[in-house]
Amino acid sequence: MEHNHLTTRQLKALETKEALYQAAIKLFTEKGYENVVVEEITTLANTAKGTFYNHFPSKKDVLYHTFQKFDDIYREAYEATQALPTFKDRLLTFIGFAYKKIDALGKKIPWALYHNSMLDSSPLILSNNRTLYQIIYQFVDEGIQAGELSSFYDTAYYVDLIKTQLVGIDYRWCVSSDIDHFSQFAVKNIACFLNGLMHT
Repeated sequence: MEHNHLTTRQLKALETKEALYQAAIKLFTEKGYENVVVEEITTLANTAKGTFYNHFPSKKDVLYHTFQKFDDIYREAYEATQALPTFKDRLLTFIGFAYKKIDALGKKIPWALYHNSMLDSSPLILSNNRTLYQIIYQFVDEGIQAGELSSFYDTAYYVDLIKTQLVGIDYRWCVSSDIDHFSQFAVKNIACFLNGLMHT
């Protein structure tokens, strides 16, 4: 992300926000989200408690900032799919690329995101406004136009089906100890799902 247009003060604010975020993620990973208080985050980031609230309204909001980090991963994964010829190739490559990077972060942060988001009245993890689902929407739309997916159903219907699969895969990974490679697990399951979907 380019910050060339920002003032020195704005750049400093971004640095402080990132320091708070990194401190929070370190503590969430080491101690678990529920066991961390804001004072520990500000102490580790060497900032005042009031500074924390200038950037994040709550501890949950600093956790949810991870969604923006994931968006960066999804955009990078999207770029890796541009030369691929089919809907299926693009979607599986996208998932494999993105989930490999998320896997490297470990399970504790994704699990905290999943758990806390699902307690909200409108879970952000399910929002169609997420970059993840907007990219999948584009893949599906292109697949319908190319005749790879039946035009009997609309794009939103297919995206909702894929979303349901991904949420289930995410949850299974978070709560299981028998999945060594998240990206391989995700790609294998989505490939199986697509094989059935595309031959229905």
